[in-house]
Amino acid sequence: NRWISISMRHIHVNRIEGFEGAVQDISARKESDKMRLELDQERLDFMEQFSLGVAKEINSPLGSNVATTAFINEGVDDIIDKQNSERIALKDYSDFFNLTQKSLSILSSNQKRITRVVKRFRDVSVQHLGLVLSYFNLRDIIDETIASQRWRIAGWRVNVDCSKEIQMHSYKKAISLILVQLIENALLHSDADKDQDPVIWVRAELDGQDNVQIVFSDNGQGISQDQAKNLGQPFFTTKQGSDGHIGLGLYMIYNLTSRMLDGRLQFPVTGNGFCVKLVVTRKIGAPDNSSI
Repeated sequence: NRWISISMRHIHVNRIEGFEGAVQDISARKESDKMRLELDQERLDFMEQFSLGVAKEINSPLGSNVATTAFINEGVDDIIDKQNSERIALKDYSDFFNLTQKSLSILSSNQKRITRVVKRFRDVSVQHLGLVLSYFNLRDIIDETIASQRWRIAGWRVNVDCSKEIQMHSYKKAISLILVQLIENALLHSDADKDQDPVIWVRAELDGQDNVQIVFSDNGQGISQDQAKNLGQPFFTTKQGSDGHIGLGLYMIYNLTSRMLDGRLQFPVTGNGFCVKLVVTRKIGAPDNSSI
């Protein structure tokens, strides 16, 4: 379909009367307006989803803390009443201290939960990370990142297949953060260490002259096709829990890959473990005469 704009006006000059007008093809403008409206709606949908996720993750521990605080106040009021009426016994103090100890444990646990959740929200933003463009060797960054995580992946085998000749001009900290998050995902979600020796593979190679392909996989339980459709969406997780699994890890990876590394993210369902494939630009902002 095409859109046209027709404008006409009545003229009367020297006893000559008539109409003049113009016809303009505005299809491109209409298509642009349509795309803008669709993007605006996507942003609104995302903000609604994100806001609901924030409210859900924060509301549960906060609500628990409100109820626990009220419970402590009731205990305080009760023991004060008993003191004032001189009906208090040693057992009343013991019961009150036990109540307070359990309640404070709940409050502390909820506060830690809130702190973890807020930190995860902050990690999603790439604005505060202080990323700087630089020249680096990809194999060196992979090896350094894995070495920094050895304390967490004790008992895991990590196999790296990457040429030592791949040079990049990009955000090396972003690549390192992505690898750290993928290692964390493997530790928390794969269950690879339950009935077998857990293994992580990191493979990287050139994808043409301008891109680099990085494939991270493990030998865990993997994911289904239905789950793969939602990976990278905020607050989607395969393992709900009270210990910080709120579904922002892969979303952070998506942000770093698409916004900072000028790349794309894929989740191939291989039927054997979990697999993530990143294709990122090898030279971001490098001079045309760069030799890498």
